[in-house]
Amino acid sequence: MNQKKKKIILVNGCWTDMTNDRDIIKSQYKVYPVRSAAKLFEVLHDVKPDLVLLDIDTPGISVETIMNKLNENSASREIPVIVLTNGKIHESQLEAYNLFMADCLTKPVYGPLLLMLIEERLYPERVQEDLQGRLKKVPLWIANRISEFTNSNGIIH
Repeated sequence: MNQKKKKIILVNGCWTDMTNDRDIIKSQYKVYPVRSAAKLFEVLHDVKPDLVLLDIDTPGISVETIMNKLNENSASREIPVIVLTNGKIHESQLEAYNLFMADCLTKPVYGPLLLMLIEERLYPERVQEDLQGRLKKVPLWIANRISEFTNSNGIIH
């Protein structure tokens, strides 16, 4: 089955960072790299992305302004935004969540973590199924661990 790739707009003013981030996700997603917020809003007229990866250091405009503009438009309001930041993760995370962003990740980006965060936002049903599968195994794991510490009469040794 040939499933259509989900679309991600990658906003980053640094060519090296953008190239690295694009290389991490391009095999699984259709990537639209842009170098400015102005270009982001231009691309949004033609492309309905499933997610936006946004560098917090986007030149010429604050992340708050970008998020406010996205939230003003009903077509872009529901698009999840993951912020990429150079700053301290806890400060950036608070800023991101206050601006209704989906998540925040420090740079340089660790590929497997970025892919996991994207999947959580784009395929929440898969994440839920995986979690439910893991939870079903917990009682068996607990029973096995208890048996390691008890004798045949159920007495802890």
